[in-house]
Formats: sequence, structure tokens, C-alpha cells
Amino acid sequence: MFAHLEKIDPTSGVCRFFSVMVNQNLFEEWQVDRTWGRLGTRGQTRATWFADQDRAIIYTSALLGILLGGVDKFEPVSGGGDVN
Repeated sequence: MFAHLEKIDPTSGVCRFFSVMVNQNLFEEWQVDRTWGRLGTRGQTRATWFADQDRAIIYTSALLGILLGGVDKFEPVSGGGDVN
């Protein structure tokens, strides 16, 4: 699962991105990688690990729900795809 979101507002100088990816690491743990920052930069990355795929997907869905429905609404640019 992969999603890339952007928020661009030229009037206020906002130009941000947020990406999230769910994958299985070499130790068979499920890893959620989040990257965020200003467009045109590498941004910051944080990883969170889960024992099973269901918990990783629930966490990611909640995170995306906050970003898409919050005060600082991001717009989806790309996303979807299989987790495997």
C-alpha cells in the first residue's frame, strides 16, 4: 500500500507533501514508513513496526483519515496498490 498526498496553497506559501508506505521487512514484521516535508526536499522519515498486516493497515488508514479530513487537508496525488 502506498499513498502520496500534497497540500499546495500559493497564497499562504504552503507547499507540503506526505507519503506513506506499508511493506513487510526481512524479519517478517509489517513496517509503515511515513515521509513528510516541503515539496522539493527529501523531508523526514519515520518507521513504525507491527506484528501483523491488519494492524499496520488500520494504523495507516487512521493516519490518512486524519490528513484527508483534518484542518490541514491534504489532496491525494497517487496511491493504492497491493501491500505485497
